[in-house]
Amino acid sequence: MKTLSLFLGLVTLVAINYYLDYLTFDFTRGINFLVPASYALIVVVIFIFSLIQLMHYPKNSILRTDLRVVFFGIGYVCLFLSCLLFLRHQADGVQWFFYVLFVLWLGDSGAYCVGKAIGRRKLLPAISPNKTVEGAVGGLLASMLTGFACKTIFLPELAGVHCFFITLAIALSGQVGDLCESAFKRLRGVKDSGTFLPGHGGILDRIDSLLFAAPVAYYYKVLLL
Repeated sequence: MKTLSLFLGLVTLVAINYYLDYLTFDFTRGINFLVPASYALIVVVIFIFSLIQLMHYPKNSILRTDLRVVFFGIGYVCLFLSCLLFLRHQADGVQWFFYVLFVLWLGDSGAYCVGKAIGRRKLLPAISPNKTVEGAVGGLLASMLTGFACKTIFLPELAGVHCFFITLAIALSGQVGDLCESAFKRLRGVKDSGTFLPGHGGILDRIDSLLFAAPVAYYYKVLLL
C-alpha cells in the first residue's frame, strides 16, 4: 500500500505539471488566469473535509481503510502543496514564498516557547496532548509580528490591512493544519507520519502547517490583492 501511495502521488505531481504546461497559465496576471474552478473546488472540498474530521474526531471517520487514505493523501498533499508553486509564480512570488514560510516557522517557534513557559490549559488533548491555549495564542502573536516585519523588509507595497488579514489567515490555517495532521495520525493509530526524519515525526509533520496555509495564501492573493 505504501508503494501504491508513492506511485500515485508521483503520477499526480507529473499530471499537474503537464496540465499546467498544456493550459499555459500566465500566473502573473491574477484572477483571469486563476487555477480552473474544478481544481479550486477539489482543494476546497478537501479543506472542508479535513475540518469536519477534526471537529468530529474520533467519530465518523472515513479514513479507516487503506484505499481511502491513499486517495485522500494524494489530494491532501499534492493539491495543497501545489498551491505554493502557484504562489511562487505570482508577481513578487519569491517574496511571498518566504513570507508564508517565515510566518509559519516563527509562529511555530513562538507557540512552542510560550507553551513551554506558561502553557496550562490544553487546547485539544484528545488530538494533540502537548498543545496549549497559551501556546496557540503565543504562536498567533509571533506570526502577526513576523508578517508585519516581512512586509516592512521585502513587501512594502502590501497594504497594512491586507497584511493583517492574510497573516492572520496563514497563521490560523497553519495551526489548523497541524491539528488535522495529528488527528489523521491518531485515526490511523500511528505516532509518526513516517520514518524518514527520525525524531521529527516524518516529513508530513514538518509541512502539515504549510499544506493548509499554502492554498489560503495563494487564493487570498489572487482574489483579494
